[in-house]
Amino acid sequence: MPTNTEIMKKTFPVIIFIFIINHSFGQDMTTMIKLHDVSVALGINSRPVDTILFKSGKQKINRRVTDQQSYLLKAAEYYNAKDYENSHEYIKRVVLRFKIKEYNTLRYILLIGGYANIKDIKNTAKFLYIANKTKFVGPENMNLVREAIRNNFKKDDFDNALSYYFYYHHRMKILDEIKFNE
Repeated sequence: MPTNTEIMKKTFPVIIFIFIINHSFGQDMTTMIKLHDVSVALGINSRPVDTILFKSGKQKINRRVTDQQSYLLKAAEYYNAKDYENSHEYIKRVVLRFKIKEYNTLRYILLIGGYANIKDIKNTAKFLYIANKTKFVGPENMNLVREAIRNNFKKDDFDNALSYYFYYHHRMKILDEIKFNE
C-alpha cells in the first residue's frame, strides 16, 4: 500500500500540470476578449464576445494560434495608439488565417492601414487587392482603410499603384469610394 508521501509525489505534478493548463486557457480567453474590445474600438463589426469565446472553446486552442492572436492584439493596440511602425512590425508576424472571420478582417485592415501609414504605396495596393479578392474586409469595414489611404497618398499615385492589380473600371470605382481631397 502506497504511503501518503508517495501519493503526494505522484499527484503533485498532475495538479501543477492541470493548474498550468487552466491558467494558459484563461490567458487565451483574456487575449480573445481584448482582441474583441480592440476590434470594436477600431469600428470592426464583430460578433458579441460570448459568441467568439464559445466558438473558440469548441476548437482546440494551441500555442501557435495563441501567439498569432497575441501579435494581432499588439498590432491593433499600437495602431490605436497611432504608433504605426510598431503596429506594422507585429502585424507582419501574423501569418495565420484565423477560423474567426473578425480576426482576418482585423488583420487585413491593420496590414493595409499599416502600409498606408508608413507610406508603402506598392504593398498598400497589393493588400487592398488581396482584401478585395478574399472578401475578408467587407464594405462596412472599409472606412478605416479608405481613410488611411486618403490621408497618405495622392489619387494619381495610388491609381498607378492599383494599375498592377485592377483593370481601369475597377480602379475608378475604388478611387471614387476613397474620395480623395483633390
